[in-house]
Amino acid sequence: MIVQFLRNSTAVVSLFFLLTAGLLSILAGKKFINSQEAAIDETTAHQKEHIARLLKYENKEMGLLLYYLKFAYINPTPKLAGLSIGQRDINSSIQSPTIRNVEAQKYDTDIRNPYQLMIGNFDLSFVILYLFPLVIITLCYNLYSEEKELGTWSLLKVQSNGSSTFLLRKLAVPFVFVTGVLLLLYLLAAIILQLQADKFFAGFAISNFLYVCFWFAIALLVVSFFKSSSINAISLLSIWLLLTILIPAAVNNHITKKYPVPEALSTMIKQRDGYHTKWDVPQDSTMKLFFNEYPRYASYKWKEENGFNWLWYYAMQHMGDTEAKQDSKLFTQKLLQREQSSAIFSRLIPTLHTQLLNNELAQSNLSNHVQFLDSTAAFHESLRMYFYPKIFSAAPVLEENWTNHQPQYCFIKNNTELYKSFYNGFFVIVLAAVALWRLKKSNR
Repeated sequence: MIVQFLRNSTAVVSLFFLLTAGLLSILAGKKFINSQEAAIDETTAHQKEHIARLLKYENKEMGLLLYYLKFAYINPTPKLAGLSIGQRDINSSIQSPTIRNVEAQKYDTDIRNPYQLMIGNFDLSFVILYLFPLVIITLCYNLYSEEKELGTWSLLKVQSNGSSTFLLRKLAVPFVFVTGVLLLLYLLAAIILQLQADKFFAGFAISNFLYVCFWFAIALLVVSFFKSSSINAISLLSIWLLLTILIPAAVNNHITKKYPVPEALSTMIKQRDGYHTKWDVPQDSTMKLFFNEYPRYASYKWKEENGFNWLWYYAMQHMGDTEAKQDSKLFTQKLLQREQSSAIFSRLIPTLHTQLLNNELAQSNLSNHVQFLDSTAAFHESLRMYFYPKIFSAAPVLEENWTNHQPQYCFIKNNTELYKSFYNGFFVIVLAAVALWRLKKSNR
């Protein structure tokens, strides 16, 4: 059977296609990781140059210098993200906030080609989720019908001691070759991306291996109905279309409608109004609100003859964040509710489960980015608490040791529960059991 399989040009071309696509996706992932690492290096160098340049021209007032000064905060990209880029290409992994209102800065990102963002990145996760099933369909749709249409089915069934034995032996050949390609891609990915042999890479490997097995189980189940090649091909392609495109799209549409996020707009409006309207209200009311939140700063002088004071100005900036705080919290909660709902639906949809788990293992999911934004707000708070006393007391700019202000890193712990990697095994067992039961029951 192996010789017969290798003589089939369609099979050989399909396997070569898978290997080539997989290798290209790994190289694309390597390019993405390199670009992320290069951005971190550039950010580190830029912050040093940025501080030096501003110190050259704005070294008289601490308040004025810190109006412009940016401080980098970095969410490092794990190498495993090269296999499942997820939302890392949409959401920036580097923030450079000033100490002004943070809500106006948290969602800043790089300018990218919108068409490229629409079609997404070509990574190994995409190849496994979408292309591997198509090749499996190509290799398995005619396991029975080919022999029946050639008139050799009866003879082969007798020689193999039954239909189920023959079909399983015939299915085993493409299974070995396809999973062999998958394992080879794992090895290439580990070498090219320099992946650690940790539990997260193991979880990725197990989950996607079982996903491939899931599609072989579907193919065997469809074949067990002993239909013609055309019906099998149409059935399998319809299942592929439903599981990879239509059902995930329907789930996304349902979740988007169930958890609308008008707070995305209202947060921006309230943050802007909360700051800009303070120019037109008495300063006393702004300072009263600020001192209620930060009584430690009440002893600083803020009334000036010319009507402007840095303490009042930064208090006014902070009030923009305060007034948008509730909407910002609701916005974050709804984003997490969307992801949690997707996870619940994915329990019944192996394609969606595998995609979400790949992103979770690679820390390229929405939850990771939300945690980064929350950490950015905490980082911004620490900057304000450090610099506010220096601004309010008019501390000399050049007395500050500015070389200590290096880019800071946000290290988010990966709490992925690895039992999820075996979840696809349940579908494999159920589908394979039903298929085997049908084969043994049949007298064909």
